[in-house]
Amino acid sequence: MAFLFRCAAGLALCCLAVPSVAAPERWSVIGNWDISYYSATEGCLAYARFDHTDFFIGFDTREEKPALDLTVLDDRWESIEPDVTYPVTLMFGDEEPWTLDMRGVHMDDSPGLNILIDASMNKAETFIEEFQREMRMSWSYGDTKLGVFTLKGSRSAFQAVLDCQNAHAPQPAPEAEPMPDETEAIAASASADEEIPIEDGSGEDVIEATPAPLTAPK
Repeated sequence: MAFLFRCAAGLALCCLAVPSVAAPERWSVIGNWDISYYSATEGCLAYARFDHTDFFIGFDTREEKPALDLTVLDDRWESIEPDVTYPVTLMFGDEEPWTLDMRGVHMDDSPGLNILIDASMNKAETFIEEFQREMRMSWSYGDTKLGVFTLKGSRSAFQAVLDCQNAHAPQPAPEAEPMPDETEAIAASASADEEIPIEDGSGEDVIEATPAPLTAPK
């Protein structure tokens, strides 16, 4: 499970997943944001390209609890090693910084960083709110600046991610017709065998007799 903490504390890695290299199903395009469904992670992601950096944010729903999926890729980050943890600092606007313990990945030959965050946590909701509200995000690793990127259109983009995710949520199976219990089955059978009274015009009920079966003469 991932945990979100401010400043000195790290954001723990839940498990590794990166946007699938398989062709995604495009949901919509909003400004510079491309929103698609990725079958490998069963989640929708918003993607944007900032100069040399590719950025993805959305969901991974393969586990019982959905996760917020965050990935950044950059061909210039050649020193990144797969599966090595990197404490990265992220700031939305002038908000307090987040420290993310991200894992090194190589996706389609591009080095980068990925993290999954338990989406059910209140801190994850705060993270998303800041992403939607602020106008820029700043990334750094130690004293190295990784980039400052615009968040123009991020609110509409993430709302499209939610719409996409809801549209791809598993639909409940139709309920089967209940089978009648033994008492109901017996009652139904008895009702079908009852003789039906017929009026003959005299005002009295006449019981219709069941004709005897025909037998061949001996």
